[in-house]
Amino acid sequence: MWPFDIFRKKKSENAEETQEQTGIVNAETQKTILGEQKDSATFEETAEFNPLSIDSVIGYIKKQNPESSAQDVANIITKLSEPEEDQDHLTPEGDLPWGWRTAHEKETKRYEVKYKKMWSAWYESRYSSPNTQLEALEAFVSYMVRTKKLFEKKGECFNCWRDDLFTDDYLEKLSKELDDLKVNIEKLNAEYEAKQEFEIHVLPTLRENLVEIIRENPGILQKDIYKLFDPIAKAYIQEQLYSASKSNQIEREKSGNTYKLYCK
Repeated sequence: MWPFDIFRKKKSENAEETQEQTGIVNAETQKTILGEQKDSATFEETAEFNPLSIDSVIGYIKKQNPESSAQDVANIITKLSEPEEDQDHLTPEGDLPWGWRTAHEKETKRYEVKYKKMWSAWYESRYSSPNTQLEALEAFVSYMVRTKKLFEKKGECFNCWRDDLFTDDYLEKLSKELDDLKVNIEKLNAEYEAKQEFEIHVLPTLRENLVEIIRENPGILQKDIYKLFDPIAKAYIQEQLYSASKSNQIEREKSGNTYKLYCK
């Protein structure tokens, strides 16, 4: 429950309705808590009372009537937290009506949980195979499309809240990413498989092989070493040569836009 929703203004007739419904809290407590002003009643912050603190409100109620039970307090707070404004339309400023989030918290929470689950599955898939990425992104985009259509039918307030969950721009961005992934899936799968093969069969002995090549070919250019391996190996070669230089296994001498390599 959003604490702020508890402290909205209440019409005086709502105070009478609360008393009739609960049948527990005595009239004096109802008058003190809900007020008897002709137009409305409000909680005002003082040095001893903070209307944005649940504990402060409960303490205030108990102070006014020490005999109040836990159920008395719960009944008053529940009644105060009920939304009074139109819950089906946005305010003139384009905001959600006061109390809307509290009134629909259980329902929106389900969508938040589902969205986070779908987003996490897609995010984690980016470290997996292209096929796994495609499957996760396809499910995520499909979920967002269904949710957008559903909330459009449920009304402008739900559609406004959905914009907090994900925007149209974000959906468009991931939809384009999905289309690109579908178009390039065969190429991406081939590159992924080649990378897997390289990491399993070549990478474990890559530095040893590089040092041997340099020993047999003193002064060989780094760019020429790339040609001896699959293009996918370039980043790995750069890393291994840099590391070998730092550990004094080899020496790199700048030569144009590349390096001449020597063993030490």
